[in-house]
Amino acid sequence: MAARADALTILNSALLGGEHTALFKITETYRAGAEGRDKTEQLLRTLYSLLRDLMFLSSGAQELVHNTDIQGQLTKLVEAADFEWIVTASDRLAEVERGMRRNLLRSFVAGCAGVGVGEGLRSSVDRGRVAKCSTGTF
Repeated sequence: MAARADALTILNSALLGGEHTALFKITETYRAGAEGRDKTEQLLRTLYSLLRDLMFLSSGAQELVHNTDIQGQLTKLVEAADFEWIVTASDRLAEVERGMRRNLLRSFVAGCAGVGVGEGLRSSVDRGRVAKCSTGTF
């Protein structure tokens, strides 16, 4: 359940905007090492699950939603997401997974994912931080 709460925080930050303090607090809890890797992999699986549910909701297939206990929250999120956003967010998660396989520092990858999902997909937000993540500087 912690992974789902973290994933919802990331998606809320990305789609609904607002303060990113909670987002950065979450990324700080993901550490290097076996435990951190497991936690990060669980977060990624959970994010994929929520994105899949957003896709189902956006296409009118509510009966396919897996996370039915939070369907109200997901419905609110899907109002701010379109198909392209969901696809792009899924692509960003795939980039994080590839980075983890290359054994990059987990907190850096998680931080870039949060910034990439949270800021890189909204046209009204400064994209400078995303560019800095891709170059490895903050």
